[in-house]
Amino acid sequence: MSYWLPVKSVSAIHDLMHRYESGFSESASSSEYRSRERNYRAMTKWCAGILVDSEVGREHVHESYGTSMDKLYSLPFVPPGYIYKSVSNTEKEGLRKKYNLPGKFFYYPAQFWKHKNHELLIKGLHLALEECPDMHLVFSGGRKNNYEYIMGHIDDLGLGGSIHTIGYIPDDEMSAMYHCAHALIMPTFYGPTNIPPLEALASGCPVAVSRIYGQPEQLGDASLNFDPRSVDEVSRVMLDLWSDELLYEKLKINAARKSAAWNLAAFSKRLGQILGVVSDC
Repeated sequence: MSYWLPVKSVSAIHDLMHRYESGFSESASSSEYRSRERNYRAMTKWCAGILVDSEVGREHVHESYGTSMDKLYSLPFVPPGYIYKSVSNTEKEGLRKKYNLPGKFFYYPAQFWKHKNHELLIKGLHLALEECPDMHLVFSGGRKNNYEYIMGHIDDLGLGGSIHTIGYIPDDEMSAMYHCAHALIMPTFYGPTNIPPLEALASGCPVAVSRIYGQPEQLGDASLNFDPRSVDEVSRVMLDLWSDELLYEKLKINAARKSAAWNLAAFSKRLGQILGVVSDC
């Protein structure tokens, strides 16, 4: 509601998925659509500057509302501070016991909204198990609108021994989860970018994500990418991450470099520059 203020203001539009992924009711129901449009149109009209997460985000706002590109500023996300918590071997072992985690697993932290696309990972794992029968997948997150369907799908494919659903994970355990995981794999349909891949990079956990919107821009060579509609592609990525040690180590190196290059200090510097430009306008 920053556009209500009688002073120059800068606000953020995190995504316009109610427009670009309108098939998902969680963001594109008629009431949600109207609410977002009302606020975003007012923001782009009255705010002195608009922050977005990527160049793709700039293009989306410009395309949707005709906002001048000069008024749109890309400020990529950074991981939350709790992700930098140091993690001891004792903490990792405690977490493994608490959630009964397998020794080696892929991790996907996401509430069970339909757009999070858990179904693709289930199908991809089912296919990958033909080559790697010891592969495991861990889901954490709240039970949203697609939860019952996903649980039924896991049962139908007989994957209860390979897929572990552990519920909500508090923030102070997230760093340890990433340190325990073999890799993060995120098949979401939403963008332009997302925060969990940044959390994983900061924790030294390799990443594979959907090839959508601004995610290639966000992660570069620190991630493997796949079509979020392709079971074959995600299965191949899972097999490569599971078995190709040279690729795995290369991703870890690239992740460390990427994470070091864009951190809270760089974010704060960029934000200061943006506010300086806006105040001079």
